[in-house]
Amino acid sequence: MLRLLVSGLGNIGYRHIEALCRLDEEIELYVHSRYPESMQRAAALFASLGRDKEKCFMIPRLSTFYTPVDAAILSGNSNERFGIFETIVRNHVTSNIILEKIAFNQKEQYRKALALIQEHGLKVWVNHSLRYLQALEEIKEEVSRMKARSFEVSGDFGLACNITHWLDLFACVTGDCAAVLDGSGLNEGTVPCKRAGYVEFS
Repeated sequence: MLRLLVSGLGNIGYRHIEALCRLDEEIELYVHSRYPESMQRAAALFASLGRDKEKCFMIPRLSTFYTPVDAAILSGNSNERFGIFETIVRNHVTSNIILEKIAFNQKEQYRKALALIQEHGLKVWVNHSLRYLQALEEIKEEVSRMKARSFEVSGDFGLACNITHWLDLFACVTGDCAAVLDGSGLNEGTVPCKRAGYVEFS
C-alpha cells in the first residue's frame, strides 16, 4: 500500500489526487488544507474515483502530523510552501517530496531548503509537466543542430506564474541552463492577479 500526502487542495491539488487514483496500487491518502471544506471535497473526490473513503484522512494541522508516508506533494501556493516543506522535513514524514512549479518565493528559502535536502538526504522534484511532451525528443534533436537558439513565449495567460515552465523546457531542450532573458516586449508595470499577494505581467 502506498501512503501519500497532498498538501494544498486547489485545482492542482485535485488533479494530483485524480492522477494518484489511476495508480494500480492501493492508496492511503492524507490531505491537508487550512480550509476544512477543501479537505471534504478532496475526500469526496477520492471516493468518487473508486477508492475506499475510509483510506482518506484529513490533516488540519501538519505541525502535529508525524505519520510516515511514501511521498508528499506540496501543491498549495508558494507563499506558504516553505513553511509546509520545513514542517514535513522536521517531522520526518517522508524523504520524497514533489513541489509545484515555483517552489519558493525567496532566495533565502531556496538556500534553507537545499540545506535541509542535503542534511536529511531528501529526494525532491519540481513538477514541470512540459518535460513530458511526446514530441520533446524530436524537438531536442532538431534544436541540437542549431547554432543560435532563441525561444519566444507569448499568449494570453499568466506569464509570471508560468515562466518557470518555459525556462525549464528551454533548459531541457537545449541542455543549457544559462538562458538570457529579454523582457523588452513586456508592458510596463504589473497587472492584478486572481490570488491576493501575487502579481502578473503582460
